[in-house]
Amino acid sequence: MKYALFFSALILIFLFISGCEEPVKVEEKPHQLVVSAFLAAGERIDSVFISQIGDILSLYDPNSAAVQNANVTITLIEPNNSTGNITYTLNHDGEMPGRYYSSAVVQPMATYLLKVEAPGFPTVTGSTSVPDTFSITNTESFPDTLVFDSDSPEKYIKWTASRNHAGYICRVSNLEKETQKIPRDYSEDDIEPTKTVGFFNTPNNSSAELPWLLINYYGRTQFAVEAIDENYLNYLEQVSVMDSYDLREIHYSLQGGLGVFGSYARANRSPITVIKP
Repeated sequence: MKYALFFSALILIFLFISGCEEPVKVEEKPHQLVVSAFLAAGERIDSVFISQIGDILSLYDPNSAAVQNANVTITLIEPNNSTGNITYTLNHDGEMPGRYYSSAVVQPMATYLLKVEAPGFPTVTGSTSVPDTFSITNTESFPDTLVFDSDSPEKYIKWTASRNHAGYICRVSNLEKETQKIPRDYSEDDIEPTKTVGFFNTPNNSSAELPWLLINYYGRTQFAVEAIDENYLNYLEQVSVMDSYDLREIHYSLQGGLGVFGSYARANRSPITVIKP
């Protein structure tokens, strides 16, 4: 029996060595920057994050991957302005490595160009056209206090039409630090649902149904709609169809690097309080 086990082990070792004559080749991306930059109409430029690709065989550390010595500029294209375009040089946030920001306010319906330069990396460029601002019209449909009742009719949210957008995202967000989960018959106790739930809406629609299942927690809750540009929409559509069994390569809109340079306009309904029946 001992020799049989030994012989079997030799066969397994032989098969393993035979199958490993050709070493597995891991295709690594070239040394590139990774950009996560989203401009919000009417708000300051404060969500530009620059990092670098990590080694696929090493543990990823966000602080180590953050690029802190980049020269990041965003240029506002002014086609009707005789003074020409306006370029903003972003500041690096020393307390949050890799974050770059500016006090400049993003203009709706405007086109912005991004340029990122860092020693040892190819220059990254991209552009985005910011959607127009809009507003939620049926705020009276959402009382300041909403009793959670999944048997009652679902709520609808309506808004004025945006322009220069590729689609809408409707979001429901819980704003509480200490959350109290709404019990579900179909949910597992050890799984914490997300505090923010969103779904797509086509660019021609200006209303959406808000099923009760989008509300996962009691407490202060905010309903919002975002009009997003084409870059943002393309990225979300690619990510939304991926799972652990379908890790397809994402196609980015940037030149010289990876990531997203997108924009959006947001309309919020002031927070309401969701309470128990």
